[in-house]
Amino acid sequence: MADLTAEKTLDWRKAKVAEALAAGLTKAAAANEAGVSESTARRYAELPEVQEAVRKAESARLVALSRKLTDASDQALDVLIAAMTDAKNSANTRIRAALGILQYRKEFYELTAVQTQLDDLEARLKGAGI
Repeated sequence: MADLTAEKTLDWRKAKVAEALAAGLTKAAAANEAGVSESTARRYAELPEVQEAVRKAESARLVALSRKLTDASDQALDVLIAAMTDAKNSANTRIRAALGILQYRKEFYELTAVQTQLDDLEARLKGAGI
């Protein structure tokens, strides 16, 4: 888990609650992790500084997960390419690998198009002062 005690506004108990909540634990489990009562954990969870720490920790976890998924996707694509191009594999195996690659490409381009549209929209909203 991220070290949230570096957050100037959080004491170690609040940081522990924030870390636990960011990791997906319930408030009861977060209370147990931090050594506080469940009602205290619930109260902490309502504090803006704890909510911000949870958001930051969740964001850090998502970045780390994204890196792992990217690495795994690269490896998976390499496996599909190898299976598709290996003449020793059956036609069925090569076709399934090719279809997997095509599906991956299609989804990648769709997501890229959506991201481009989102970036454009955000830029227009920012330009409009919204």
